[in-house]
Amino acid sequence: MMAQKFNSQDKVTIREQWNKPLLDFLCQKLNDKLIYLGLPGPEAIDVLTWIDHIKAVIAFQCRHPKNEFSNNQNDVSSLRRILFNLHRGGKIDRQIVYDGMMERIVLSGVDLSTPIQRFVLSEIVTLYNLDFCNHLGSPFPLVTKEGKFIKDVYKFEVIDRLLKEQKRIQNAKRTPAKFVLFLTTQCSYGKNDGFGEIINFINAEQPREVKEYIDKFLSFTSYDKNSRIVRLYVARELSAQFAYYGFIPFFAPTIFYTGNNSTDKLLHFVILGIGSKANDAAQTLDELMKQKFIGFHENRFVNHGINSEVDVGLNLVDNFSNSRVFQEIWDAPNSTRRAELQE
Repeated sequence: MMAQKFNSQDKVTIREQWNKPLLDFLCQKLNDKLIYLGLPGPEAIDVLTWIDHIKAVIAFQCRHPKNEFSNNQNDVSSLRRILFNLHRGGKIDRQIVYDGMMERIVLSGVDLSTPIQRFVLSEIVTLYNLDFCNHLGSPFPLVTKEGKFIKDVYKFEVIDRLLKEQKRIQNAKRTPAKFVLFLTTQCSYGKNDGFGEIINFINAEQPREVKEYIDKFLSFTSYDKNSRIVRLYVARELSAQFAYYGFIPFFAPTIFYTGNNSTDKLLHFVILGIGSKANDAAQTLDELMKQKFIGFHENRFVNHGINSEVDVGLNLVDNFSNSRVFQEIWDAPNSTRRAELQE
């Protein structure tokens, strides 16, 4: 099954020691379990690891990464069986598995099931797990079942649509959304591999601060270069999307880790969001770009970077709870005033 490909020891440590304590903290602060939306894989490893903190699951599972119309639906059936049993056993209140690529389903509104399932959200999602595990800038070619090309779509289009839906629901409920987004992607990009969005970002006209960082990072080599370019791209794109839909983000330190293959390098981002107009509490790009990454040594988190970068805290809950976003908006006595809806 596909899931094991990305279930390295580093990934297990991230789930157990980085993500899980944060989910426990959020459940306490929200006084509720979380609504999960994401890509758990056919073995539902993330869901099973975090099951004590999840009350509902909205999952996406493709039949095959290179042929979403394949007649082999084993991976979809596997995930549906696991989630059905969790529901039947009282571990979760409700669940749904959409058949197909996430890009197609979120952007078109329907999956490949027979009969089709419509993608509709009616509750604020409190836990997004976008474990893409491939190149963030690579396009997904949207085609018909007969193979006719429709258009290329990108993963940030999916995130944009999810945030748009989040804003719609929070405004309908008159309750500022509070949520976490886990994002995992390959730590690489290239001109000749179809990963055009990041190349376009590098070559586009940018504000001086961004251009200076691009030039600086391009002078590095190998994964020192790739990790910083991808982090810059993610920070810029997500900051813009969050701001457009009226959410204030908190970016945790980025984790640089290894998959099952020693040459398979990935980045794991954690972004916490809240509906608010108080954007003066948000981190600056300069703060984020001067941070070291978090890496691993003997299955323990360590600071990983160059000497000119700033060490980061190795406890995610402490990093978040000590931030201005948390203290001034999430948890401040006047948070009901500052966590406001943007119409």
